[in-house]
Amino acid sequence: MKPYATKKLMITAGAAALLFSSPLWVTQPQVTVQAAAVKSTQTQLSKAAQKTVDKLIKHYPELKNAEKTILRNNQERDVIQIQFRIFSNKERTKVSLYADAKIDANNGMLLFFSAHDIPKKKPTTSPTEAMGKEKAPSVLKDFIGDAIKQYQIDEITVDGEGAEAVANVRFVRVVNQIPVKDDSYVVAINGVGELDYINAGNTTGLQMDAGKFVAPSGVKNPDEFGKQLEDMLHLSYEQKARDISAGFRPVYSLNFSGYLDARSGAEVESGWTKKNKYGKPIPITPGNQRVFAKTNEEIATALSTFIPLPEGIMFKMTKGTPVLAGEKEYDAVVGNKKFSVRTVNDQIAYFHVIENPPKQKVITEAAAEEKAVAFLQPFVDAEVTELVPRMELVPQMINREAGKQKFLFSPVHQGIMVEGQGYSVTVDMHTGDIVSASLPVTTGKLSYDDASNVVGPEQAVQALLKANPLTMSYVFPSLNGRYQATPVLVYEPKERNGKVDAVTGQFIR
Repeated sequence: MKPYATKKLMITAGAAALLFSSPLWVTQPQVTVQAAAVKSTQTQLSKAAQKTVDKLIKHYPELKNAEKTILRNNQERDVIQIQFRIFSNKERTKVSLYADAKIDANNGMLLFFSAHDIPKKKPTTSPTEAMGKEKAPSVLKDFIGDAIKQYQIDEITVDGEGAEAVANVRFVRVVNQIPVKDDSYVVAINGVGELDYINAGNTTGLQMDAGKFVAPSGVKNPDEFGKQLEDMLHLSYEQKARDISAGFRPVYSLNFSGYLDARSGAEVESGWTKKNKYGKPIPITPGNQRVFAKTNEEIATALSTFIPLPEGIMFKMTKGTPVLAGEKEYDAVVGNKKFSVRTVNDQIAYFHVIENPPKQKVITEAAAEEKAVAFLQPFVDAEVTELVPRMELVPQMINREAGKQKFLFSPVHQGIMVEGQGYSVTVDMHTGDIVSASLPVTTGKLSYDDASNVVGPEQAVQALLKANPLTMSYVFPSLNGRYQATPVLVYEPKERNGKVDAVTGQFIR
């Protein structure tokens, strides 16, 4: 099943999570409007947003008398989230109407709507693809007007069973015959031909004026960007197969945002772009120490090898199906601290200490990194003599534990970083204490292919471009994690995860 062709239950659950679990670091003024005071919502919504609400009411008049809870969220873009509810008892424990919407706070574009439970005519049969193709365009036009001419139907699927089924119609935006990244709509039609939900892409509605999209004249040929891509190549060891006993091979991969300006070749950041930044190798003296524990009673003794523990702490194995064979999890609570431990084949692979409330940072990042390296040395495998600090560069809205700093390190072999065998250490930036660590679990000495005769960057890029050519699209760039409304014409690899075997020079997936 395609991601956008998800059953209604799953999509609406995701929306509810967005509405009710917004991060604490985002300022969200909230206003609950009682049904008897519906008119007061006029001051809470912009005129553009109110027009969109009025359009929703045309589809579902029952929304007019609903209580509206309005939240403002300004993470990647400014949006208004609205909860529509009608309670059917005085205790407000039973809900007879339940719907949610998400609207762009500036231009009023509808980004999400789900009619979870609205008391009107219910479907008795499943919709057909033909019904979806007929009804969805007119529904979407109600909300975006003539801009629908910029959208094409990409796929239609019928998902779910019986009366709960919906016809999902996916629209993608194409301007100047070039696709617009993450600008799309999924319109779901139920069995009576009515709107069930709408879900928009991350950048939908940022800029609806097609005239703001520069024409593709004057762009460079993709082959001209070879030098830029060479500078972005990253050489590392990766695991050959799922079974680690197969060893590691050196590979080239691209470490960049994924987009190159089609005219200048400069990197373009967009949305949740993820890339890594690597520091200089740090020499270490490995202790090759592994710590084991088989029972609840042994966990405390084993964990005290890593960090000081409160006297008399008792761990219990947590219930649940292990993700990996041989994996166990334990936890303990002492005062305002919670201790969690994970073992793999009885070897401690991870621990985490959570303490509330967080305290203000007082030590520097450099000092914290030194503490992290000093902590790791006794537990680093014997053949590892260098660690490379690695930082994931992503927008700043990521929910990091307040007052804590996480450090990532990768071992080095023949001067090349090894992926998949990394260490992580989290430091309390107030006390300097180690509060979390993750260690690789190995079974014997690992094998590595010889990397003394790897192919050069130019050959690697040629192999990448031949097997994974650059394609043109429009993207909305991000600045400090927030989308900008001016689209940029870019090149991007057809596949994001393509790599080149650094010894043979052959493209691999």
